[in-house]
Amino acid sequence: MLSIIAILQTKIMRRRFQIGMGVNPSLIINKGIYIQHVDGGLYTKENWSNKGYSNDLCNGIALVDKVCFVIATEYIGTFSWGKDGRVDNVFAQNSSYMKTVKKDYWGRENQNAYLEYDTSNENYAFNKANSYLFKNGQNGYVGGAGEFFLISLYANEINECLLMVGGTIMSNKMWTSTQSTQFTYSWYYDINIQGDHLDTSTRSNPRYVRPFTELIL
Repeated sequence: MLSIIAILQTKIMRRRFQIGMGVNPSLIINKGIYIQHVDGGLYTKENWSNKGYSNDLCNGIALVDKVCFVIATEYIGTFSWGKDGRVDNVFAQNSSYMKTVKKDYWGRENQNAYLEYDTSNENYAFNKANSYLFKNGQNGYVGGAGEFFLISLYANEINECLLMVGGTIMSNKMWTSTQSTQFTYSWYYDINIQGDHLDTSTRSNPRYVRPFTELIL
């Protein structure tokens, strides 16, 4: 069985962040939160306001840090995570290794692996996120626990941007795509949880789904 380090190294070799040929995005763009125009442009909330853009031109809220991605401006409903059981190639870890849980930036890969595992197309979080289309035509995915942990570092600014463009703030319990090693449970994000803002729940419990998509520049 591969060690956690080996798994992480394997994932690093197939980074999906399409900026600067795999260069850390923070080396190209200042870390922070941006409003993404449907044409791909990134704007601080002040610059967006100064431009006077219509809310209809907002593709989503972009987060740029260790990794980067775009957050939908709305929830798409509450759904169960998915089927019980171990899903191969979906990141899995328990609460004894929170540092590892918070490094799961592989939401798209997790979702792709889940959809290979379960082809039923039932109303689960992954199916719903996958069918969601951003205004620029990219489809969504359920973010990994690490992506959600990054959101917690910028929660106030993200919500300010969401309100500016007529979106819905992120204040509810939301599924991540990360499995627990108890394979009837998966991780969810809740800003109201102290500390890491992450906890596990049985997969059948309904949680909100907020799609993410890749930030491509």
